[in-house]
Amino acid sequence: MPKIIQRFEGKVVKEHPTNIARQLSVGRKTENGICLDDSTVSGNHAVFSIVPSPLVRQTANDVYIEDLGSTNGTIIDGKKINKKRLLRHGDKIKIGQYEFVYVDENQLRMGQTVIIDPEELSN
Repeated sequence: MPKIIQRFEGKVVKEHPTNIARQLSVGRKTENGICLDDSTVSGNHAVFSIVPSPLVRQTANDVYIEDLGSTNGTIIDGKKINKKRLLRHGDKIKIGQYEFVYVDENQLRMGQTVIIDPEELSN
């Protein structure tokens, strides 16, 4: 089952399974699914979206992250994002002082299969 691992200062804080909700909001406000006590994180900073995969016929989900116009941004593998991005196994997401790692063993089992996001080709 895919999951999002939350780390702080290199230590695992929590694991968030992706089969529980369709959206998992991240921010400093307490109503977020992931509330981060960090002044560099916006009140409503980003959102993880879990949607059924249109490319895989099994019960598989795609997980996206989208920055919600935060002040300090959302970083994936060292690059600031400005639009919704499909996550791939091993992606590291930095929000404030926290790091999130997307883990999907199903993608590992798929081996050499590569899914190309057409929007990424235009950049």
